[in-house]
Amino acid sequence: MPLNMKKILLAAAAMLCLSTACDRNKTIETVDFEYIEPECDSCARTSLQYPVTAGKNRTERKINAALEKWVISTIELTSESLPSTVEEAVSNFSKGYQEVANDFPDDYHATWETSVQGEMCYQDEKLLAFCMETYSYTGGAHGYGSSHYLLFDKKKGALITREELIKDVDGFTALAEQKFREHYASDVNTPLNEQGFMFENDQFHLPDNIGFTNNGLKLIYNPYEIAPYSSGQITLEIPYAEVNAFLGYQVGSRS
Repeated sequence: MPLNMKKILLAAAAMLCLSTACDRNKTIETVDFEYIEPECDSCARTSLQYPVTAGKNRTERKINAALEKWVISTIELTSESLPSTVEEAVSNFSKGYQEVANDFPDDYHATWETSVQGEMCYQDEKLLAFCMETYSYTGGAHGYGSSHYLLFDKKKGALITREELIKDVDGFTALAEQKFREHYASDVNTPLNEQGFMFENDQFHLPDNIGFTNNGLKLIYNPYEIAPYSSGQITLEIPYAEVNAFLGYQVGSRS
């Protein structure tokens, strides 16, 4: 399958200033990246639509590099070594499909899919957050979709680690468990796994994905993370007034 990668840079008028103070240190412009293969039968199809920065300075280029690496990791089927570009990852995905199809030339009619859709979903003077939705299907009963937050320090241009985001993990985990039980547990004193959840060792833990919304910190448990696939995504949002004391990044008014 020919690979026609499209990188669409919108006009300057469409660029977004992600800070109230538009100085060199705080201004980050975004543009759209898009690659969509046409609908098909019995093939591998990739669809990518998400924002990237304009890459005008070192900070923006660092953000783009981290975004690209993350997207590559969602497309690549093996974890031995990641391709160096999104284009290479897309090509590898198509090759993987073709290898399986060649093994069953007469009766393999599935269509593989991989997709990433994203948007800039939060901003303030220090933070930049991208909300990314992924979907993958490579055969079987159903595909797998998941939600992810990519949090960046706008000054450093670096992904914010869990340790940087939450300075008091024990305190925040205790608060999150209390809120989780209030929202999802039928009995606040009964072990969670006896109520249909699948926490490892029956101990509450924070999800892999934590991010910012307009109103609070959002916790996202993707399918299979703490419950069966049929339960879908489980989310919990805690107001900033209750979580700021536990965070390494204090969230103020939204710009």
